[in-house]
Amino acid sequence: MPLRKAWARFRETFLSLRGSPNYIALSFAVGMVIAFCPFFGLHTVLSALVALVFRLNFPATYLASWLSNPLTIAIFLAAEYETGRVFLGWERVGIPRSEFTLEMLKTTGWSLIVPLLLGWLILGVLTGLASFPLVRGAIIRARAKDAATAPKSDS
Repeated sequence: MPLRKAWARFRETFLSLRGSPNYIALSFAVGMVIAFCPFFGLHTVLSALVALVFRLNFPATYLASWLSNPLTIAIFLAAEYETGRVFLGWERVGIPRSEFTLEMLKTTGWSLIVPLLLGWLILGVLTGLASFPLVRGAIIRARAKDAATAPKSDS
């Protein structure tokens, strides 16, 4: 599917979501936080649970969480690790490729997991906060444009 058609479909689907611009933008922002979760396979489950518990718009939350996908996950993980590591002031952990074993994970595991989790928190919250006004504004503008171009009824 050409990129232009994919974008048009995405836009149409996103704008058809029910709820106020604030509600949809908040749901999307929470999904952005979930997108940075460093644990593979949990994005959909987290999106569903968080949307259910906090009564968010699940499609908006789910959609944002999928910004983390097989094409972007390596970038996200590297950014999370580096962000957390720098924030903590820790040295970079070298992982010997030939010795990627359970024993190696036991000795260096916390040196990887702690920066990843901190990086998730920092980058997830920052992107969530940044996405809220952008998504809210985009929804308001698009709905106003659609309303202005909609055929008027004579009733």
